[in-house]
Amino acid sequence: MQAGETVGVLVLVYDHDTRALADKLADIQTTATDDHVGSARPLDRHTCLEVIPLRGAATRSSGLANDLLSVKGVRYGQLVPATTGKTLT
Repeated sequence: MQAGETVGVLVLVYDHDTRALADKLADIQTTATDDHVGSARPLDRHTCLEVIPLRGAATRSSGLANDLLSVKGVRYGQLVPATTGKTLT
């Protein structure tokens, strides 16, 4: 992500059966910022997909993404940068 205010989406796929994983992910999100709300959907009996919109300082967003991606039980994650739209014509 670039410097300054950025927006993006963090996509996580994680093992729903890993003990307290959803709580750990929620705790990290809550302590990092209250500017976003994630949405989780089951993919199958054991796997969840969570999509988390992010907005703010680039270093803060990438730091939050790294914290969430490093939690045991997260199988896949990708931070997808987007635009705030301010420079679009």
